[in-house]
Amino acid sequence: MAGHGLLGRLGVFGHDAIEDAVLAALALGDPLLLIGAQGSAKTWLAQQLAAAMGMRFWAYDASKAMFEDVIGFPDPRTLQDGRVEYLATPLTLWGKQFVLVDELSRATAGMQNKWLEVIRSRRVMGMPLPDLKIVIAAMNPPGMVGTSALDEALAGRFTFVLDVPELRQMSPEDRVAVIENRTADDAVALAPAPSTGAAGEGGPSGLADAVRRTRAGMPAAEKAVGAAATTYADRVASYLESREVFLDGRRAGMIRRAVVALVAANRALGRLPRRATARGVPLDLLRHALDVTLPFRAVGRPVSRMTVDGAHAHAAAAIEGRDRRPLPFVNLLSAVRAFLAEPAGDADPDAASLLVTRVAAAVEHPTRVEATVQAAAALAVLACRPDVLARVRPEARHRILSCWREMTSVAPERASEFAGHATAPEVDSRLPPPVLAGLLRIAFRLAGRLDRLPAVNCSFEEFAPKLVALVEGGVS
Repeated sequence: MAGHGLLGRLGVFGHDAIEDAVLAALALGDPLLLIGAQGSAKTWLAQQLAAAMGMRFWAYDASKAMFEDVIGFPDPRTLQDGRVEYLATPLTLWGKQFVLVDELSRATAGMQNKWLEVIRSRRVMGMPLPDLKIVIAAMNPPGMVGTSALDEALAGRFTFVLDVPELRQMSPEDRVAVIENRTADDAVALAPAPSTGAAGEGGPSGLADAVRRTRAGMPAAEKAVGAAATTYADRVASYLESREVFLDGRRAGMIRRAVVALVAANRALGRLPRRATARGVPLDLLRHALDVTLPFRAVGRPVSRMTVDGAHAHAAAAIEGRDRRPLPFVNLLSAVRAFLAEPAGDADPDAASLLVTRVAAAVEHPTRVEATVQAAAALAVLACRPDVLARVRPEARHRILSCWREMTSVAPERASEFAGHATAPEVDSRLPPPVLAGLLRIAFRLAGRLDRLPAVNCSFEEFAPKLVALVEGGVS
């Protein structure tokens, strides 16, 4: 095992990328969720961690464990006294220190929710589990046969959400180590594999000692990066909200706590990422913190890497004193107006390009009347303001003008129909005639598209006045 990291010394190979997050979770005592395919050593990892920590361990199959398995049967002796206590058995939670809740995504929603109180509060039926220190859960990715996504309330209880590496993602050296590794459950006809972890000082792995050093380093890490971690978590939440991805207060707090714990864990491991912000927080560690704390893949709603990268860049800039207000993307017209309100030098070109893409997509693929009116107005403001066109990248400028040209074109066979409609609506506007003409053409095309959608009723006479009213004052 020479050359392998902390987890490699436990016989868990190829997991170096999540090693600091595992250590941080153990040091904090916060719940940890492992997501991985069958055979990715999730259960083996939990067993080895518990053995190295010298803690009483039990693994429950969430898809099969019945309530009486977990809590036990009421003790009739205490019932006579008007109290409810449960009889402990080797299967029950009472007395366990380290618990694995396995196969969580193969359990029914009701069975999953049974574990919610245990995972977050270390309580069952409102009664504390004083011995329980560490809770790890494991699941297969949503979408695999026989699995279901976690309820968002349940997924939200896990501070750390880790993708367990598969063999194909490992280095050649780790692949060999995994293939040659034997556990107590494998190859029973051969000599048993040597133990890789022990209680007390952590055995050859040194895990228990690393956990102690991480906990001891928490106050120093808090002092060094606590304020920056708060700013980072807050700006990540703000940016994601502008992209219609919402974090609750608990998750934002978990991200902050994870950043501090990861700094302490990496110091305990004798390593820290290289690039640092102006306040001394490692940039790549901050980005890593998002990878190991965002819960969306557990609920079957993964967020694109581009969005997470944008959240990281926005939050890291705030730490370095370059705070920017993220453009709102829920209402596209409001987003365009916010973009116009920003000083030209402060605008984020990536955010502006993404905004243009969203506006064009909403116009080209309409779904709801009000949202489409707002998107069409946003397109008009973008396309008819030379100063706006000058502030965006060339590819975004081309996208705006191409969309405007396409949406203001009326097919020859519908020209007479448009001419009849265009004189009908009562539109009192001070817009330049070319702009007004373009808006009426857009209204004609979009009203027709919307009216053909199921359960949508839209007319040109309804759409056009709304569109002109929204654009009024936004185009000179």
